[in-house]
Amino acid sequence: MDGYIKNVNLDETGPHNREAIGRVSLTWEPSDVVKTNARLDLGRMRNDGIFSTEMLNCPPDAAFGPARGACARYLAASGGEVDDRINGISAANPSFFNYNYLEAAQSTTIGIGSHNLVLTTGYFDHDYDLLNDVMPVPTAMGGSVVGTTQGAAARFQENYHQFSQELRIQSPTGGTLEYLIGGYFAHSKLGIESYLGSYFAPLGAAATGVYTATTPVASHVINSEKARTLSAFASATIRPFEALRINLGLRYSTVRKTAHRLAEAGTAESVPGPDNFSAAPSSVQTILMDALAVDIGEFARTRRTDDKLMPTIGLQYDLAPDIMAYATYTKGFKAGGFSAFVSKSIFDPETVDAYEVGLKSSFFDRRLTLNLAAFLSDYQNLQETTTILTSTGASRQIVGNIADSRSKGIEFGSVLRVADGVTLTADLAWLDARYRNYHDAPCTGLQSLAAPVCTQDLSGKRRAFAPKWSGNIGASLEQPVSSDIYARLDANIYFTSSYFQQPPADPYLSQSSNEDRRPHRPGSEGPALGPRCRRQESDQPPNRQLPPTGRQFTGHVPGARRSHPVDRLSAFVEDVGAA
Repeated sequence: MDGYIKNVNLDETGPHNREAIGRVSLTWEPSDVVKTNARLDLGRMRNDGIFSTEMLNCPPDAAFGPARGACARYLAASGGEVDDRINGISAANPSFFNYNYLEAAQSTTIGIGSHNLVLTTGYFDHDYDLLNDVMPVPTAMGGSVVGTTQGAAARFQENYHQFSQELRIQSPTGGTLEYLIGGYFAHSKLGIESYLGSYFAPLGAAATGVYTATTPVASHVINSEKARTLSAFASATIRPFEALRINLGLRYSTVRKTAHRLAEAGTAESVPGPDNFSAAPSSVQTILMDALAVDIGEFARTRRTDDKLMPTIGLQYDLAPDIMAYATYTKGFKAGGFSAFVSKSIFDPETVDAYEVGLKSSFFDRRLTLNLAAFLSDYQNLQETTTILTSTGASRQIVGNIADSRSKGIEFGSVLRVADGVTLTADLAWLDARYRNYHDAPCTGLQSLAAPVCTQDLSGKRRAFAPKWSGNIGASLEQPVSSDIYARLDANIYFTSSYFQQPPADPYLSQSSNEDRRPHRPGSEGPALGPRCRRQESDQPPNRQLPPTGRQFTGHVPGARRSHPVDRLSAFVEDVGAA
């Protein structure tokens, strides 16, 4: 894909994506009682200019005071005025995202009398190399104060692989009692190296006698993690009489994780990486890591094991041949873990009690389907990533158990089959997701400007990425081209109301309303829900949050307009310790 953002700094259009994805699948039936389905997926992606950041709010609003740091330097170099509008024009520094993956899976079903033994095996491996620069200021015009071609260079190199095996025995279906019992095993290994070059500030001046104000200071963090998951599960469906089904389930999981980290400060070139990073002397490591807002040292403990017994119960009752009412309760669990990158925090498991009631129905010989559901989910020890500002003004991301929360809502879905090959769909959801006891939440950018180290009470406030309204309207046309080939076209409109992009409920980091209207390829998940009913061609495309690195001006990375996906990444950016 050729780019749609004009980069006046690099004199090119981006992003420029070159992607290739392939699949091979196989079905084998050596006998009447054995059947195997297998597939292999391969992907290779090379994307340049992937983060074409546009600047906003330079100069900042009056409440933030006069322009400082990179914004002030940019204004001075540009004669007092810079482009800080969302208009498809960027002055960002170079960025790229290179990704390779391999995914293989097979499922074998073996008939054993009236039962089936199902063996499912999976393997996944990926690696990527990413360079991002959230400083939307050309380095020659104030984005860098150390002579580099990057201002706030973030380089991530990751490799991950996982092997999984599941075994289950299934009873015959359609009787008074149906059941299955099984087990699951998974082992994964994750390795990440991250390099963060803070070239927009003269951090080298903090290491007097070793470095100078023009030294390009960077951090280097190595994270590794091994995880093993063991699960045993069983479920049953009981039919006391024809119209009623009682669904019971029980699952026990234990997750063991072992993690290590190494973090160090030093110097690097414009694009930091393993071939040019040099560690600083031990005498200045603490000083530099404080300035970079990176934790030093190993995790306080390097191994943890979490386990949980998770029951499920549900009732289904047929009010009529094509109308079914249901109610369910499920206990959910997410294991604890270890933070990556700048933080060495360790977080505990998250659990949820989820309740749902609803109706599923069809009419007119199943040409019209109408579904309605109401749900309530209570989360305990909610795991969430948030950004805090240190006493030096630097920002850092922390993963932790921040609060309890409650999400409740109503969902409506409909499908109308107008004619053979012509289908219309419509979905609408109302969501109320709020923190229940978040007393020490991080502050907004403006609050932090007044008091660099502060907290606020977000109890009762809406959660981030939780729009009140969301939905989509779609149409699908499928027609035969020949006896073996079908042509299909899907078109969808996705919309949401506005929402915050980070827990602090910062109005400068919120997604305003919008709409994403575009053709949609069959079989994909569709675009991320993009906000309240407004045309995508407007000047406020949807966005996703980037980790802030300060608190004065903001930047965003827009996606393609009109018939393309829209994506925007926003970030507060400010020099740390720079004039």
